[in-house]
Amino acid sequence: MKSNKILISLALTMGLALSSYPAVHAASQSKVNVQYTSRFVSEFPQLTHDVIFENGRIFLPIRELATMLQLHVQWDQKQKAATFIQPGKELIISTKTKKVQSNGKTYTLDTPLKIHNSRIYVPVRFVAEWFNGEAVWDEKTRTVVIKDNSPFISASVDQEMYWFDLSKGELYRSIGGQTPVKLGSFKVPDGVGAAPTFTSIEAEKMSGSNRWLSIHLTARELSGVYVVHGVFLKDGQ
Repeated sequence: MKSNKILISLALTMGLALSSYPAVHAASQSKVNVQYTSRFVSEFPQLTHDVIFENGRIFLPIRELATMLQLHVQWDQKQKAATFIQPGKELIISTKTKKVQSNGKTYTLDTPLKIHNSRIYVPVRFVAEWFNGEAVWDEKTRTVVIKDNSPFISASVDQEMYWFDLSKGELYRSIGGQTPVKLGSFKVPDGVGAAPTFTSIEAEKMSGSNRWLSIHLTARELSGVYVVHGVFLKDGQ
């Protein structure tokens, strides 16, 4: 896989990327705050953050939590089960059982998924910690702090999701919820990969199965030089 590099001068001063949102308890309507932090991601999607707070556990809508933790998620309506995917890891949780499956092994969860007002909710802490993240509840401020500690930046287009591993310089893709496949790798500029830094990835559908990926990095040792890696994927290759 080849990459084109364009150097553009950009002055950036970044701390740990963080965003906070007020949310509403799905049952009692009492206020619950959701705070999200990430090692690398600095652009946050618009999320509603409807929250279920039940028996000391916090649940968020399935796709909102997946977005925060950079997970590809597939919902099986027949089995009433959600499959979360990230390079090297997968997790299957159901509304029918407390048993969960991950990478071919079975584990027991203390609470299953929930369905409320036709929306699917997942236990935040369990899913976050499974994918090396964190979920911490602050009773005083009624805030749940969700931390994405993964080395990835990610993007999706159609039924595909792409991850770029900043620590290894590796690019992965999952199509339709399949196990992520490594597409290739390239050398990451010095200074990228040590938190915090500004990064993003964009996936664009060109025509048919052709895709264009723009991977934006910041090499701090190069006085804030902005690096864009352009990757063209032809016919799914």
